[in-house]
Amino acid sequence: MIIKLFKKKNIPKSGKVSKKGGFTLIETFIAISILMISVAGPLTIAQRSLSSSQLARDQIVAYYLAQDAVEYIRDVRDNIAIGGLNSGVNINGHPNWIGLQGLDSCIGPTNYCRIDYSQNLLNSSSVIEACPGGVCGTLSYNDDIAGGAVGTHIYAYGSGGNWVPTYFTRKIQIQAGTNEALLTVTVSWQSALVGGVKTFSVTEDLFNWH
Repeated sequence: MIIKLFKKKNIPKSGKVSKKGGFTLIETFIAISILMISVAGPLTIAQRSLSSSQLARDQIVAYYLAQDAVEYIRDVRDNIAIGGLNSGVNINGHPNWIGLQGLDSCIGPTNYCRIDYSQNLLNSSSVIEACPGGVCGTLSYNDDIAGGAVGTHIYAYGSGGNWVPTYFTRKIQIQAGTNEALLTVTVSWQSALVGGVKTFSVTEDLFNWH
């Protein structure tokens, strides 16, 4: 008996081995393109959502920065009127009634001023500063001032220590009349995600209620 050690492979009568089917180069490119499109879509939506959320956050900060300046200027106006009552000085019709207590640097079509809360808050003449050439500079943020001498979580123009530079700028302008003044606060910022310079403005009519 002859023992066969090796078994022959089944080869077609034609003598040719059958080829198995596979992907062509074009089919591979099409598959990769479909995969890239399916991945790029959600990524684009996520990127736009991130940009929209950052823009909304910046707009909220800009609104509160503008409103904060309006409230401070209004408080100075009230102090001017109350000071006039207490001192017996009649500021009704005073040509510079709104320019008292440091606000004169904000008055005029080309004059801009800024509020620096890192200074003495009890002295408005030191807190309100003129912006040289109309450039008020970018605000810095401080969430922890040692000893709480000035305050916490504020935007001002401090530097060093816990002060962190931001991309927000704020400028204040007052158009004064006899017994009425138009206050305009403009906050500008530029975001890397959104692109371009964004601006938010608030106007307020101030009256000499003395």
